[in-house]
Amino acid sequence: MTRLDYITSLLSEYNSVCDVGTDHGFVPINAIKSYNLSKAYALDINEGPLDNARKNIISEGLSDKIECILSDGLKDFNETVDAIVIAGMGGLLIKSIIETSLDKALKARALILCPNKEEASLRDFLVNNGFYIEHEHILYDKGHYYEIIKVVPGKREYNNLDILYGPFLRKEKSKDFIDKWNKKLYQLESAYKKCSRADKKDDILNKINAIKEILLYGED
Repeated sequence: MTRLDYITSLLSEYNSVCDVGTDHGFVPINAIKSYNLSKAYALDINEGPLDNARKNIISEGLSDKIECILSDGLKDFNETVDAIVIAGMGGLLIKSIIETSLDKALKARALILCPNKEEASLRDFLVNNGFYIEHEHILYDKGHYYEIIKVVPGKREYNNLDILYGPFLRKEKSKDFIDKWNKKLYQLESAYKKCSRADKKDDILNKINAIKEILLYGED
């Protein structure tokens, strides 16, 4: 299953969705076709990708159910939806989009997020700004490991390991999770061997030991 297919599958329980940074509009199109959502919005900051989405929506005969909106994140989006999807960008950019329109994000029943990096920074922001993590999944797609994070409004307590590795992911330890962190471990061990600064080596070694610990045990 691709990351977009998995993201779309998480929309099956909702009636409406807003896809931020929609690109070709695949998520809203597939959500309507596969799960019969009643309404979807395709948002993008650039007219080019939005035009591509519009063409695909017309081709599928879904213009009555999917509305295209030119918007910088959620700034120009003024509807209330069940779910907001933000995928295909770094965790810090996703954080910025949510932070800028936090009141709008908190009105949704769920945010489904797929950062391509900086996952820990995004988790840290979310759990300190009115959300808790309801579901996580990791998968390998087209040469990259993607962490898909579903959050809902509310509060729960998390520790540092939860933030760094994901509260569900670190305990489930799926094959993709293990492969991702083994790859990171190899990169850090290579960097450690090449590093000549003592303070930098200590930092790298701490990261190496933390990953080894999570791969062996995965618990607190």
